[in-house]
Amino acid sequence: MKKVQRTGLSLLTAGLLMAPMGCAEPSVEEDRCSLIADGFAIVGDVEEGSTAYRVIVAGDVNGDGLDDVVVEAGWPDELRFFVVFGKPGDLTVHLEDVRAGRGGFVIEGLPLIRDSLTEAALAQPVVAAGDVNGDGYDDLLIGTEPGGVITGAEPPARAYLVFGREDSSAVTLADLEGGVGGQVIEGELPWGGFGARVAGVGDVNGDSFDDVLIAAIQGPGAYVLFGGEDALADPAQVASGGGGGFLVAHPNGVQTVSGVGDVNGDSLADMIVGRPSELDGRGRAYVVFGKQDGDTVELAGFPESESAGFVVNGEVDYYAAGGRVARVGDVNGDGLDDLLVAATGRRGAGSAREGCCQTYVVFGKSGSEPVELGAGEGLVIEALTDEPVYVEGIGDVNDDALADVIINVRSPEEGGLVRALAIYGTEESAVITESSISSGAAGFVIQNITEIDHHSFVGGGNGDINGDGVPDIVVASPNTGASGQVFVVFGGALPGQ
Repeated sequence: MKKVQRTGLSLLTAGLLMAPMGCAEPSVEEDRCSLIADGFAIVGDVEEGSTAYRVIVAGDVNGDGLDDVVVEAGWPDELRFFVVFGKPGDLTVHLEDVRAGRGGFVIEGLPLIRDSLTEAALAQPVVAAGDVNGDGYDDLLIGTEPGGVITGAEPPARAYLVFGREDSSAVTLADLEGGVGGQVIEGELPWGGFGARVAGVGDVNGDSFDDVLIAAIQGPGAYVLFGGEDALADPAQVASGGGGGFLVAHPNGVQTVSGVGDVNGDSLADMIVGRPSELDGRGRAYVVFGKQDGDTVELAGFPESESAGFVVNGEVDYYAAGGRVARVGDVNGDGLDDLLVAATGRRGAGSAREGCCQTYVVFGKSGSEPVELGAGEGLVIEALTDEPVYVEGIGDVNDDALADVIINVRSPEEGGLVRALAIYGTEESAVITESSISSGAAGFVIQNITEIDHHSFVGGGNGDINGDGVPDIVVASPNTGASGQVFVVFGGALPGQ
């Protein structure tokens, strides 16, 4: 096993040789260059004082056949999202160029929301929404994480739908409020936590438009809003049964949401919502099958029928299964999409989490029989961590026709450093240990090795950013360089390729 040190991140894997990328330009300082495999770097907007601290794969926003990425960056008084168009090659992308309309576009003017205790700026959820309005361009959905101190006059109970496009001019809050380039979606209750969790869920009702899922974490549940050529329906209308979607109802809200693909094989997209506090803290997640009607799905007593879905019950008290949920694709090759459920534990008297942590791959199935985590079906991924900070599918990175998984974990033994574990798909149920991953037998490790960069975020999303037919990985490293940096790692340089 080779361990190659660089300024911010390294891959730990047998036989993978690191090659410099994004450092060909003399103007780029060495400590702001990516030296991780093959791909390119995206550096923060130094002129505007931004910090790049989150990144996702966004789908093909501009319709050029390449998947794009979104970089979330904060300023003293507002939040901006940079849509960086996919590209081959290793030339560094500068966010000030994207702000000027070169190589992407910026979404700006969104108020900055701060933590009520620390006043630190809160990262807001942003997800790939698919093609919601059917214009051939993939769209974005931005949520609103509630906070006690809000810069600006915007109420927290809202979400923003931003339409994909070829145009590189900026999208502003005023545009969205006027229905230009997207839509502002207002929640029913001002402080119900509407928009705190958002997801693109695919085509739930089979009308060829992708749909979205927006949770109100303090009630009344999560809203499925059907896509279409017209504006999305008002959540209050949907909750009352007036059409345009349906409500997944729980009086105390749902804490996590995700699309999961077609889990039961009926050609409709399905979804998962998590309530980690249920069952004495064991946690429970609800897999809701896609459907065409607008009837409310009541989680109390769920499922009411074989065609409604099934529940996933946590394994151990206080493990809080459902604290993270995600789509992953077909991990075991049976033709059904599978799903990820992470047990995130609870915060104890000290800083460590109790009952933490495991991540489970639940194999897709039809019918309403509950799934008991740890009962032998699916995968159990064990990692030495005190908090899983991200779980996601990353597509098939080792070319074995099985979908793979990526997990960000924060290590209690290394001062809170974040590393990522990539786990290969497998046809058989198994318990996968971190030693089998780091050895290369079950996957590989992306390891953060600096003492200062505790906030790296490694994302998947099954996106092909450079068009080589292999899924790529994106990494956000906010403390690298003067203004943060994002790394796009091309999948052809990953182990197994």
